[in-house]
Amino acid sequence: MPKVLRIDPSDNVAVALEPVGQGEEVEVCGLKIRAKQAVPPGHKLALSYIPKGSEVVKYGSAIGRATRDISPGEWVHTHNLRGTRGREG
Repeated sequence: MPKVLRIDPSDNVAVALEPVGQGEEVEVCGLKIRAKQAVPPGHKLALSYIPKGSEVVKYGSAIGRATRDISPGEWVHTHNLRGTRGREG
Protein backbone atom coordinates (compact mmCIF):
# COMPACT_ATOMS: atom_id res chain seq x y z
CA MET A 1 0.00 0.00 0.00
CA PRO A 2 1.35 3.48 -0.86
CA LYS A 3 2.21 5.93 1.93
CA VAL A 4 0.84 8.92 0.02
CA LEU A 5 -1.98 9.34 -2.49
CA ARG A 6 -2.48 11.81 -5.31
CA ILE A 7 -6.27 12.03 -5.54
CA ASP A 8 -6.52 13.66 -8.99
CA PRO A 9 -3.91 13.82 -11.79
CA SER A 10 -4.01 17.65 -11.68
CA ASP A 11 -3.23 17.81 -7.92
CA ASN A 12 0.06 19.45 -6.91
CA VAL A 13 -0.16 17.85 -3.45
CA ALA A 14 -0.57 14.29 -2.22
CA VAL A 15 -2.21 13.12 1.02
CA ALA A 16 -0.22 11.10 3.55
CA LEU A 17 -2.06 7.85 4.29
CA GLU A 18 0.33 7.12 7.16
CA PRO A 19 3.10 9.12 8.82
CA VAL A 20 5.92 10.20 6.50
CA GLY A 21 9.20 10.88 8.27
CA GLN A 22 11.45 13.85 7.59
CA GLY A 23 13.93 12.83 4.89
CA GLU A 24 11.87 9.79 3.88
CA GLU A 25 11.48 9.20 0.15
CA VAL A 26 8.00 8.34 -1.11
CA GLU A 27 6.81 7.50 -4.61
CA VAL A 28 3.67 9.00 -6.10
CA CYS A 29 2.56 8.28 -9.68
CA GLY A 30 6.17 7.62 -10.71
CA LEU A 31 7.53 10.70 -8.89
CA LYS A 32 10.04 10.19 -6.10
CA ILE A 33 9.70 12.90 -3.46
CA ARG A 34 11.82 13.32 -0.31
CA ALA A 35 9.88 14.78 2.64
CA LYS A 36 11.46 17.98 3.95
CA GLN A 37 9.49 17.73 7.21
CA ALA A 38 7.50 15.00 8.91
CA VAL A 39 4.00 14.83 7.43
CA PRO A 40 1.20 13.50 9.67
CA PRO A 41 -1.46 11.16 8.25
CA GLY A 42 -4.21 13.06 6.44
CA HIS A 43 -1.95 16.03 5.74
CA LYS A 44 -0.56 17.22 2.41
CA LEU A 45 2.87 16.88 0.81
CA ALA A 46 3.88 19.16 -2.10
CA LEU A 47 4.59 17.22 -5.29
CA SER A 48 6.04 20.16 -7.19
CA TYR A 49 7.23 23.72 -6.65
CA ILE A 50 4.27 25.95 -5.71
CA PRO A 51 5.13 29.67 -5.92
CA LYS A 52 3.78 32.13 -3.36
CA GLY A 53 0.26 33.18 -4.34
CA SER A 54 -0.31 30.14 -6.54
CA GLU A 55 -3.18 27.72 -6.10
CA VAL A 56 -2.76 24.55 -4.08
CA VAL A 57 -4.75 21.89 -5.93
CA LYS A 58 -6.33 18.86 -4.26
CA TYR A 59 -9.33 16.84 -5.50
CA GLY A 60 -8.67 18.44 -8.91
CA SER A 61 -9.64 21.91 -7.67
CA ALA A 62 -8.04 24.78 -5.79
CA ILE A 63 -8.28 24.48 -1.99
CA GLY A 64 -6.21 27.56 -1.22
CA ARG A 65 -3.19 29.68 -2.09
CA ALA A 66 0.42 29.35 -1.01
CA THR A 67 1.38 32.07 1.48
CA ARG A 68 5.06 31.54 0.59
CA ASP A 69 7.04 29.52 -1.92
CA ILE A 70 6.60 25.78 -1.28
CA SER A 71 9.25 23.31 -2.43
CA PRO A 72 8.58 19.72 -3.51
CA GLY A 73 8.48 17.50 -0.43
CA GLU A 74 7.30 20.21 1.96
CA TRP A 75 4.42 19.65 4.36
CA VAL A 76 1.53 21.82 3.15
CA HIS A 77 -0.67 23.12 5.96
CA THR A 78 -1.77 26.34 7.67
CA HIS A 79 1.83 27.62 8.02
CA ASN A 80 2.16 27.95 4.22
CA LEU A 81 -1.41 27.72 2.89
CA ARG A 82 -4.42 30.03 3.14
CA GLY A 83 -7.55 28.05 2.46
CA THR A 84 -10.08 29.54 0.06
CA ARG A 85 -12.82 26.89 0.10
CA GLY A 86 -16.04 28.34 1.38
CA ARG A 87 -14.68 31.91 1.26
CA GLU A 88 -15.71 34.63 -1.11
CA GLY A 89 -13.25 37.06 -2.61
